[in-house]
Amino acid sequence: MRIEFGEVLDGRQKIADFIVSKKANSDFKVIDIGGSAIGWSLQLSDAFVDINKVDTNKTQFNIDICKEESWKDLLHFVELNGKFDFSICTHTLEDIYNPYLVLEYLPKISKAGVISMPSIKCEVNLIENSN
Repeated sequence: MRIEFGEVLDGRQKIADFIVSKKANSDFKVIDIGGSAIGWSLQLSDAFVDINKVDTNKTQFNIDICKEESWKDLLHFVELNGKFDFSICTHTLEDIYNPYLVLEYLPKISKAGVISMPSIKCEVNLIENSN
């Protein structure tokens, strides 16, 4: 496990660079968990898991990741096709009511991955309104 601190865009770029390097010489499969809202990983990921539909023709699992029974179709897909090589789960766990379930299922669907969350320091220092 490695823990890093930094700006969101820097972190995304490191993840993107890593994935691009892995995909260059292999069939490296990537799944994004909960990332459809911003969609920064659209070109990098082979599959998406989100309660919202992603505007792509890639593999999608439109499920509620907070409910155990929702993972059934994804687990069946992994059983038939093998685990993904890498999971991306960025700025998702802090927004859901059952992050522990996602943490339980990530190793069941992928061999490795990244989880990123905002730091409390950065979150409380955001100035959204100057009035």
